[in-house]
Amino acid sequence: MVLGCSESNPATIEFRLAETTAGPGLTEMVLDPSGERLFLHDMVVIDQNSVSAAVVSMVDGDPSIEVALTSEGARRFEEWTGINVGELCGIVVNGKLVSAPRINAPIRGGRALITGNFTEAEARRIANGLSGG
Repeated sequence: MVLGCSESNPATIEFRLAETTAGPGLTEMVLDPSGERLFLHDMVVIDQNSVSAAVVSMVDGDPSIEVALTSEGARRFEEWTGINVGELCGIVVNGKLVSAPRINAPIRGGRALITGNFTEAEARRIANGLSGG
């Protein structure tokens, strides 16, 4: 997966509700690398403007991106995840669907961990791009 970010091309991120079946107003995306087809709602709940910081973390030996949200982003994310318990949260980075975890409970504290099929270099570029560095 190539997720290039640079100072002139900062990272983009979107958290959107996802469905397993097609429907009106939903956009089909393929989850990389599994090839699973999901259908995302147009409404973006959180984007890069709601990110206050991002760093690379290792989860089970694989690189991931830990995102800290602004206070407004954290409030909106907690409210949205509370309303959508049991649903899928599609996480789109630089236009690619990288993860779609099920929301098991309201997510409090303004932090999100994004796992996907990243190399360490890709995860670092994304984290730097989201942090503006």
